[in-house]
Amino acid sequence: MEIHDGEDQQCISVSVAFYPEMMTALLTANSEDIDLERLRAAAQRYGLNPKEEFHFTVIGRATGEAILNSLSKLSDQERQSVISSIQKLCEEFPWQVYLANDFYYIKKDYVEADKPKAEIETRQSIIQLAVIEGLEDFYTELTKITELTFEVPMPHITLFTTSTNEQKRLRGIGIYSEQQFRKLDPVGLNRTGN
Repeated sequence: MEIHDGEDQQCISVSVAFYPEMMTALLTANSEDIDLERLRAAAQRYGLNPKEEFHFTVIGRATGEAILNSLSKLSDQERQSVISSIQKLCEEFPWQVYLANDFYYIKKDYVEADKPKAEIETRQSIIQLAVIEGLEDFYTELTKITELTFEVPMPHITLFTTSTNEQKRLRGIGIYSEQQFRKLDPVGLNRTGN
């Protein structure tokens, strides 16, 4: 899903958060750069709550787990070298993030296997698509460091969300790829959020 309409994109500032214990990385957006108002009516219609923080997942949980698994085969010195290289890549990469005027409502069911009787949790979200300049280049460098190949994530930000499990009502759905996104049968919301 490529977005090329430069007039419909807003560049926002982000800060990098790298988590070496999980080998994940997020780009955290300033909440002042996120316009929730134009989608508030749609969010209310779906019974969604605004997120309290906004981020883009650059290295997600599954990618982080694959990296951690590969690190377990290395010596302590080699492991630290790889971790330092990934952290340096995350922190020094010239991140440029553009929000697109493309919004979607999505819904996903989860089986809560940790309950005495398996229950279904339903999460719903409104997301906004984005462009992260050079994300493919970032992943090329990550591949060089780790000697592993990963799918480049689909840039988006979760704006509103809810869950049938009250403790998870502010969690997003965890979309990593465009293929995962398409399987959720996303409902496009027009530019005014309706």
